[in-house]
Amino acid sequence: MVESRDFLSPVSSAQITSEINCAQSPQALVCALARLDVSRLVKFDYCTLVLPAPDGKGLRIWRAARTSPTERLTAVFAESHHLLARVLTHGTSEVFDEVELNCDYADHFGHEARSALALPLLYGGQTRGLVSFSSNEAEVYTREDTERLMWLADHVAAAALVVLLRARLEAQAD
Repeated sequence: MVESRDFLSPVSSAQITSEINCAQSPQALVCALARLDVSRLVKFDYCTLVLPAPDGKGLRIWRAARTSPTERLTAVFAESHHLLARVLTHGTSEVFDEVELNCDYADHFGHEARSALALPLLYGGQTRGLVSFSSNEAEVYTREDTERLMWLADHVAAAALVVLLRARLEAQAD
């Protein structure tokens, strides 16, 4: 379990939300989340953002490593792996342990992930995607972490919706 006293210093939610608000693309959004300020809130090695594809067909997944926010995974899937689908379908946060992550699709969370925390991106009463943080260490996350970080997921949901709307408008303009 990650204790709040384990973090280097208190972080301002205004600092975090400011970076999130500046994101112009999903990759910029996930990179903003992978920066140091968020790592003071939650211990992680990878941050993953899952959103519907702009055309509404399938899901897109973006990932950034905390140690190298520019390292990226961008993938398109017709459907999500069952772990991600649980969060997307039920709109509830999930904590995944090493046993659950030991499967073919664990790369969604980072190829060495041994624990993960997935938060739904809720907006307008609907699940619009999810953001997850994963660690190469086992048993890092608890249910309390999901409750503590829902404000962050709510803000990411609003920013992600803006990014998706911008992408759809640009696609229509072309």
